Amino acid sequence: MDKSFIVYILHSKKINRYYVGITSNLKWRIQQHNRGLSPFTRGKGPWKIVYSMSCPSRQDAQAKEKEIKNWKSPKLMRERLGLNRQSGPDATNESAPG
Repeated sequence: MDKSFIVYILHSKKINRYYVGITSNLKWRIQQHNRGLSPFTRGKGPWKIVYSMSCPSRQDAQAKEKEIKNWKSPKLMRERLGLNRQSGPDATNESAPG
């Protein structure tokens, strides 16, 4: 059985920061972040999904995650992924890998 992986970006208004990660179960993973079960995001939420992208393999998802993390700047993330200036926590942008 093939398993797809999701690259996702969360945003916290509390600290005005993004978090980039990968998972095979997005709903469960966001719950983990918001329950304080992820060390980096603990105590900094609530976290809202602002972007997600499905990838055919873990390797593809890890490559995309690394690419996004290498942009460093939230401004570049917003420009390249089409996020609005206020981080867009009410909308999820889904796009094809690329």
